[in-house]
Parts: sequence; structure tokens; C-alpha cells
Amino acid sequence: MINLYRSRQQGLTIVELMIAMVLGLVLMGGVTGVFIANQTTYRVNEALSAMQENARMAFQLMSRDIRSAGFSGCTNNGSVSNVLNNANAQWWTNWQANQAGILGYTAATVPATLGTPAPVNDSEAVQLMFGGGSSVSIHDHQPNASSATLFVNSPNHGLFPGDIVMACDDDHTAIFQVTNSNVNNQTVVHNTGGAQTPGNCSKGLGFPTVCTATGSPHRFGNNAMLTRFEAVAWYIGSTNGVRSLYRATPRRTGNNTALASDEMLRGVERINLRYLESTDTALKAADAVASWADVVAVEVQLEMTPPSRLQLAADALTFNYMINLRNR
Repeated sequence: MINLYRSRQQGLTIVELMIAMVLGLVLMGGVTGVFIANQTTYRVNEALSAMQENARMAFQLMSRDIRSAGFSGCTNNGSVSNVLNNANAQWWTNWQANQAGILGYTAATVPATLGTPAPVNDSEAVQLMFGGGSSVSIHDHQPNASSATLFVNSPNHGLFPGDIVMACDDDHTAIFQVTNSNVNNQTVVHNTGGAQTPGNCSKGLGFPTVCTATGSPHRFGNNAMLTRFEAVAWYIGSTNGVRSLYRATPRRTGNNTALASDEMLRGVERINLRYLESTDTALKAADAVASWADVVAVEVQLEMTPPSRLQLAADALTFNYMINLRNR
């Protein structure tokens, strides 16, 4: 006997179809939710990895300069003769003994002249001075000669007119600009009145500084050292609304030396700096440091901008690093 009811079951009813569609939508919604969650997790992890990598690179670059603060090559007694013309006119020519190669700024005190572009007004900054690069030894010096000449032990000393350098022995350090050099004769000249900028106010390299033609004579004898003078400022600048970490340093062009800034890393919102003095156990802000000559470590905190403007917790955007100074 044929079941007529069964023979007519050739499809789904509307109710069954709607139930199937609802179940399908629920399933698709779940799959889509899992996909979006995984995509968001991937983007967040990728952003965190990128920021961590950028922060590590920034810390590595900054630590090289901070660790070197105050290095002269010979002595750390703080006696420095600076014969650059108008030495206090620009921060990168103004070595101050009581700072011993490091000076920090709070956000309210960062000078606009620290670099170009100018620093933003809500981030801290630090300036550093030291002898950098390869050094050469001095075997003779004629401080009273008309040309004021240093004789070095290497023909490939790599120093040229316009370079700012440091000479040092166990008595003191002198900062001056090279006015002439001769590879064949292995000489470096520190005269006055040349075409260099900023130039030297004296041929005398004695301590304390005397800015007259002959100045305070001092002879850097055998085994004294000669190295480049490095002045570096780390700060946050902004170009076209984008904040970046900048490194400003004087650079020689021809016979002249002038300040130049390099964009080191984009996406850094601000720098926060804390300093540790050998006379205390607490980290301090720049305006609370009693003696810069006693600073033995710097804590650098970078606040990063997340890629793609992801919404991340504040602690995920902040990275800290402690750097010890070597020359104390």
C-alpha cells in the first residue's frame, strides 16, 4: 500500500528553512567573532612586538651616548679648558665642569635651541658631552709656536680643519677646533684667527681657560691623547604632526662645524628621565639633581605611539631602561 503523505515530502517547510537559516547565521556569527578576535589579537601582538623592537633599538642607541658621558680619554678630575670662541653661546660648545658631561632637562626647561625641529613642550631631554671615536697619542707639542702644533703618532689620524677635538693628559683636558692638519707630517694645528667656525679664542690650552692670543700655555707631552669631541642631545621633536626621537649633534661641513639633527625613530611620544646620584639611593627628576658630577645612572622611559592607532593600555606603551655611566 502506497503512503500518499510520504510521497508528497519533496522539500522543507518555511519553518524548517527559517530554523536552518537561523542556525547557520548563529554558526557564521560565531566563526566571524572568532576570526575578528584572532585578527585583533594578531594586530595587538604585532604592534607590541614592533614597539618593543623600536624601544630596544632606541635604548641601544641612547645607551652608547649616555654611558660615554664625561669621557675625555685620560682623567675624570673635571678640569677642562675650553678655548672655543664664545663657548657659552651654544649648548654644544659649552662644557661646564660641574655637569661632567651630562645635563638633563625637565619638560618645562628644554631649550628650543637643542635641535631642529625644536623639542616639543611636554617631553624631557638630555644633553651629553664626551670624547668619542678612535683616539691617537701625542708625542710632542709646540704650544708657543706661531702655529700651535700637536705632533701625533699616527699618519691616519682622520682629523681635519673644522673638527672639534679634545686633548688630555693626567693634568687636564682641553677642547679646541682643528685649524689645520697634515697627514704626512702627522700634525694637528690649533691656531687662532682662522676661517673655521666657531674657531679658537686662544692657542694656550692650559687650565683654567684664558681667552687671549697666547692664553694659558700648557704642553701636552708624550703619551697625551687626542680624540674627537662629541656633544649629543636626545629629545622629542615633531614634523607634520608626527613625533619622533631625535639625536642632535654638531657636524663638520668644510671648515665649519654646526648643529644638525637626525630623526632616529618615529612613533615616540615623549621621554621621561630619572637620575641616580652616587650620594643617594633614590631616582630623581632633572630639577632635583644636586650635582650632575655625581650622577652615575640614568633611567630612560619611552612612551610609544601604537601602530595603526590601536587602543592599548598605558603600561603597554611604556618602556623603561636603566643605563649606568662608565666615566665616574
